[in-house]
Amino acid sequence: KGQGLEDLLEGVDTAKAFNSEAGFGKSVTEEAKAATAALDIEGDLYRQSKQRAELAQMVTSPRNRYFARNMVNRMWAELIGRGFYEPVDDFQDLLTHNKALAHLADEFIASGYDLKALIRLIMTSETYSLAHLDPAMPLADRLAADMGAMAWELREEFWKSERVEVSEAVRRAYLHQDGLLVLSDTGDSVYGGAPGDSTWILRELLAQAGDQPESDRLMLVPIVDPAAVDVARTAGIGVEVTVSLGGKIDNEFSQPVETTARVVAISENHVMDVGERGSVEIGPVVLLRVGPVNIVVMAAAGFAICHPVLYQHLGLDVDQARAVVVKTASNFQYFDGWRRALVRVDTPGMTQSDLAAFTWTRTPRPIFPFDTDVAWEPGVGRGDG
Repeated sequence: KGQGLEDLLEGVDTAKAFNSEAGFGKSVTEEAKAATAALDIEGDLYRQSKQRAELAQMVTSPRNRYFARNMVNRMWAELIGRGFYEPVDDFQDLLTHNKALAHLADEFIASGYDLKALIRLIMTSETYSLAHLDPAMPLADRLAADMGAMAWELREEFWKSERVEVSEAVRRAYLHQDGLLVLSDTGDSVYGGAPGDSTWILRELLAQAGDQPESDRLMLVPIVDPAAVDVARTAGIGVEVTVSLGGKIDNEFSQPVETTARVVAISENHVMDVGERGSVEIGPVVLLRVGPVNIVVMAAAGFAICHPVLYQHLGLDVDQARAVVVKTASNFQYFDGWRRALVRVDTPGMTQSDLAAFTWTRTPRPIFPFDTDVAWEPGVGRGDG
């Protein structure tokens, strides 16, 4: 450090370094200086850095299933003691537990490659419990205490959230330009048992639509409302109808939205092929349009509510969509081919993450996270003498 080219070449006999026999007209020191001047160190570093970033994007792309599966297999081997395939760096297509590996890989991708989330998923599995428990009770007690202590130590981490307030999430959706943005309706996750008729995101999409510039980019929203389906079917395609949408099944956290929309399409009972899940009937469905907001109203909630076929079978092009609302907190993989961004929306509802928003009547107190004065020690439980 602190030495320049002149310092490094100090003492070199330039006369001896001159290579006249080879026909060169410069001394070694002159050649070194010329070569140094031609170097573009900062540019080379930038190009290498850019290439590394591009490589990282390719490796972690949701379309690259190998990276997620490889990481899951390594973590599984670390925690369980044996991978889905062995050795862990020898990926094979023929596995004994393909579905389990695929499920964990999908969850890993959906979490944004969150290793903590993956570890939690594995450690809360029945397989992990069986792999680490021994018939000898002292060992089982010790393992249970270790796991409990780790969970207690990480309790604040489990409570952290990156959910975005509804109006801000919708604002980001309307500003989104590159590809498809997925709005995760975390409070109305149909796959988690919610009814699919929450109106929080729909209400805000309609409220902000009037402030948006003209665009052919679509906003796709599903909602369950059999009464609204009947109204639209009776009116027919091309007719404008005033309907009260959603907020009828779950009227504890959500209220109906009244809007005037045009009936664009009607589907009576489309059967969709969902690969290994077989065939699924979507049931009666109507497409209502209010400006850029395309509302697919379903007579009943089902698997299709978070699948692109729900929109495609009505003639909508997902490539043309700016954003899509999915009634799930984690199963975004069906839109992987289009998704460029994800926003987890902090929506109230039956599957909301804010546990404090529910009314609890049988929960023992004090308990984390509702109370701050909670103390816990491994091996000490309620009812212990």
